[in-house]
Amino acid sequence: MIPFDYLLWSAEDCAEYFGISKDYFLRKKRNQPGFPNPVSEDNEQPRWSAKSVAAWATKQHIPQNLPTHQLSY
Repeated sequence: MIPFDYLLWSAEDCAEYFGISKDYFLRKKRNQPGFPNPVSEDNEQPRWSAKSVAAWATKQHIPQNLPTHQLSY
């Protein structure tokens, strides 16, 4: 399993983390002030640092959920 500090999240992962739809994430959430920029250069499937997204959410006092496929049981 990849350590959380090194995970890269897709738009789907970020949306699941915030409990919102992928469409809403792409249209609204990612454009909020201070939201981290994608770390990948692929405009078709951008990736964000999970650590940066979680840090931003914590600063914003936004509830979060780890994407289910990244939980270890």
